[in-house]
Amino acid sequence: MLRVLVLRRFVPTPCVLQSVLQSCVPESVDPSARVVVIPFAAIKPGETLRLRIEETYTAPVSYRLDGDELVFDRSLGRPRNAVVLPSGWYCTASSVPATVTKLADCRVRLDYWNDRPEGLDVLLKARRRLGGAPPEGHTAPQ
Repeated sequence: MLRVLVLRRFVPTPCVLQSVLQSCVPESVDPSARVVVIPFAAIKPGETLRLRIEETYTAPVSYRLDGDELVFDRSLGRPRNAVVLPSGWYCTASSVPATVTKLADCRVRLDYWNDRPEGLDVLLKARRRLGGAPPEGHTAPQ
């Protein structure tokens, strides 16, 4: 399990971090748990602050090869999600509408917006481009 703590004016040492975890999280924290600490400056009275927290992770249980097709099947729980296909692959199907863009390195990115309170069940299929990934510095065929 991954926990995210957002703390003001805090640069933790491992010992202090364990103490903070014990005081901020009501249930016990497994010592092997991974924790992300996001420090930020103090907020003055009357001010507000918006934090944009980005995470990148792989989810090997969510994707598989089915013959020559890459299948990504996962429920996405955040309001905004992006899936980036491996180099040399293009999207052939998405069960949910997505904004599809090509990144500078020619990989395909699909952005999903979820305005519902529950997770967004995404089934995404992709195929490898003929000839694989384009050479570095070249754009892939559209």
